Amino acid sequence: MGGMRGSCYFVQGWSKVGVALGLLLVACQAGPTVPSTATLEPSPTSTIPSPAATIVPDPALGAQLYRSVGCARCHGPNAEGGVNPTLAGIRMSFSTFMRQVRMPRGEMEPFPPERVSNQELSHIYAWLQSLPRPTPTPCA
Repeated sequence: MGGMRGSCYFVQGWSKVGVALGLLLVACQAGPTVPSTATLEPSPTSTIPSPAATIVPDPALGAQLYRSVGCARCHGPNAEGGVNPTLAGIRMSFSTFMRQVRMPRGEMEPFPPERVSNQELSHIYAWLQSLPRPTPTPCA
């Protein structure tokens, strides 16, 4: 099966490997295809980006967003808990946090990207992480 086809040389048994390696080399040399000014909003089928993948999260802005989006109604004004769990000093990963916000378990209402963007969530998450975890009150 050796010989020439078009402008490519094929060696018996290695044609598929050679094509795959060639495509890989071309892809690596092509560089990024996303413009540097593009936003990193995920599509419904994409994975959730980490906060660092978009911008540097700002805890002060996160505190403002936490209150304006409506988180304080159920989680308390300082994320100390209330109707729903304490969020101060959050320990879950950002992707777990985002999944809970977008597709919550339990009674929490979902917050779609039209209501709070991934960037805004990264600011809120940074603020929640900056807070100390409340000390439990001992039972009397």
